[in-house]
Amino acid sequence: MENSIIIINAADIPPALQIARNLSSYTVYTFDPILVDPISASGLRNIVYTPFDNCPLYHELDASAHSAAFDLERTLDLEVRDIVPEVSIEGWQHLNLYYIFITLKWYTALWENFGNQLAGTKVHLFICDTPGSYYFNSFIPSILLLWNLKSNDIEFSGFTYGSKDDDGHLIPELPEGNQNEELEQLLIHLPTCWYDINYFFQEMISTGKTLINIEAKNFNIPLPAIKTLALTELESTLANLPEEIRTKINNFSRKLAEKLDRILQPHLVIPNYRQRQTQQISNTYCAQLVTYYQLSRYFKNSKPSRIVLSDHDAGFHGPIISFAQKHSLPVILLPHSKCVNDIEFKYRNITVLSHPIHGQEIFDAN
Repeated sequence: MENSIIIINAADIPPALQIARNLSSYTVYTFDPILVDPISASGLRNIVYTPFDNCPLYHELDASAHSAAFDLERTLDLEVRDIVPEVSIEGWQHLNLYYIFITLKWYTALWENFGNQLAGTKVHLFICDTPGSYYFNSFIPSILLLWNLKSNDIEFSGFTYGSKDDDGHLIPELPEGNQNEELEQLLIHLPTCWYDINYFFQEMISTGKTLINIEAKNFNIPLPAIKTLALTELESTLANLPEEIRTKINNFSRKLAEKLDRILQPHLVIPNYRQRQTQQISNTYCAQLVTYYQLSRYFKNSKPSRIVLSDHDAGFHGPIISFAQKHSLPVILLPHSKCVNDIEFKYRNITVLSHPIHGQEIFDAN
């Protein structure tokens, strides 16, 4: 029986090399033209690049993934409205959910298009052992292929490798007392602003206000010489919250996990992997809610005069903007780079700045 090795991501290449050493013959299939040269350079042989000619059109895939993320957010928001009526979680994970849905939709279509070509072969596929988060490598593409092969009685072997630490449980370390409450403060959170950070930083320093920076879980930009709120474990902070809030958060997390599991069931059929993906999303929502409560405690007696964010949501934008909305605080949204990004929050007191090189209008700046 012919051996088929499937490479979806560059991280699949090292485990593929290990498997290939023990096979007398094999064919390597890949679907990303960017991967052809690295696969060839690795020493793997018999490489077949398979273009996805019937792929979803990008603008349709993009719109569909946004729509699915909006629908999920509205459903979850209604589900937990009676538990946490003080906030709306719509938008809190929009970028993350968008990437998860675009991955689900793309690879479901790919395997439906390509899967039958593997009939009569033994398929070797590699599973990155981590749930989907943003556009990082995850088990979603491989698990979708695995289920396609299983459903079509195609023989396969799955090999897991590596894992990315789950950062869903990390939150800003916000102590109960704010030592700067007598001073005018700017709250800053600027993930991914690699290009313009020196300019932004100098402008903020020149205001003479006290700058409080929230570290990002992903795409963090270090800002020296100012107070930075580092990240800490959710569990230790949760244990120190008032019992009423802890109960709310635990009920919130349980309700979300139950609803997410039902919604994701048609997409991720294998229970173990679906539950892991559900838990990752639910943990992140839980951490965001704790962040919201911690912001309220930290700034109890003295609110920041302005909040400065980038337009790349690395996980804390939702609770920060909800906090701003509750207290009618002005927000400035800075461009993280010279390309368009998607920020999906509805709050009227946001000033959105953009690079002219973007090349398209902002239709709803708020």
